[in-house]
Amino acid sequence: MSDDSAIRSSLEDIKSKVEFQLECGEISPEDVKSLLTEIEILKVQNENMKARLLEASVATGRHLQEINKLESF
Repeated sequence: MSDDSAIRSSLEDIKSKVEFQLECGEISPEDVKSLLTEIEILKVQNENMKARLLEASVATGRHLQEINKLESF
């Protein structure tokens, strides 16, 4: 199972539990709204981090190529 699918599965489990607790009156709609907002923020932060890591990986690859060129002289 990939990390993304594991995270999605875990989020679905949490969603089901929260929906059940909301139906039972164990948590308030305001708490749910707050949590949903926080989840959306975390999703955006996660995507931004993935993009930054990809950029860093590409830059590292370029630096390694340059080092290899310099070492061959």
